[in-house]
Amino acid sequence: MKAHEAVVALKLDTPIKFEAYARAEANAGRKEMLDFFHGEKNLRAFIKKVEHFESSPELLERSTRPKLDLLFLACSKPCVCDGRWIPAAEEILHQNGILSSYFKERVALNLAKVPKKGLAVFLYGPTTCAKSWLLNPLILIFKCFVSQQAGSSFQLAGLPGKEVVILHEFEMSDKGVDVNTLKLWWGGEPFGIGTSKAFSEENEDHTPTAPIFGTAPEAPYHRNKLQRDMLARRICPFTFWKTIPEEEVKDIPDCPCCFAKWIVDANPGLFEHLKERAD
Repeated sequence: MKAHEAVVALKLDTPIKFEAYARAEANAGRKEMLDFFHGEKNLRAFIKKVEHFESSPELLERSTRPKLDLLFLACSKPCVCDGRWIPAAEEILHQNGILSSYFKERVALNLAKVPKKGLAVFLYGPTTCAKSWLLNPLILIFKCFVSQQAGSSFQLAGLPGKEVVILHEFEMSDKGVDVNTLKLWWGGEPFGIGTSKAFSEENEDHTPTAPIFGTAPEAPYHRNKLQRDMLARRICPFTFWKTIPEEEVKDIPDCPCCFAKWIVDANPGLFEHLKERAD
């Protein structure tokens, strides 16, 4: 029995109940639950997540699947761009002097892991460089947290439960998320989220699991150089400078199928087991 199955079947609705069950299992020679108990940084949040999905087996099953599995599944979606998305993406990267193979490798690596230093993929440059266009297919493949309006008291309240984070045109400001929270979040460390009454989560630590992607005019700026350097170490940056006429990409729809194939085909080692299973 897996951890999420035990929570539902045995009504392990508190960390104390889960620990008691895990230790009983360990005493019987089955240590998987105890290993999970020691490895899960925020057990209370995990239990809440399972309870949230309990009424929908499909959602619960999806919540336990690796991001790369979900990306691979998107390859079987119908193409909606008549095959135009990939050539356009390749041309955009080429015009900006970005090695396509490295870009696709970093996207796949980011999706394969939980947030940690150096993984968050950020695209820097003017607003007319098609940065957001390159990332938009992620929204059609994953359940995404897309950055909300700066200044909201609860601008991270919808983050728990999301599969991928996309921060469009991110800029630091006094009204935005504070730098210490960003360092924890982008480095994969638990941080507190203030939630509104519209959300079920309590005010408690959130352990980030959703890979982070972002676009911005430039690297996040903080007046303190040490803070700037610490944020920079959490990011894998790509710089865009070539202006793309809006009409050149506007008529090419976001295509989750082509985006997924673009990433999967460029990283055969990461997807070999999934291709064998499909065959």
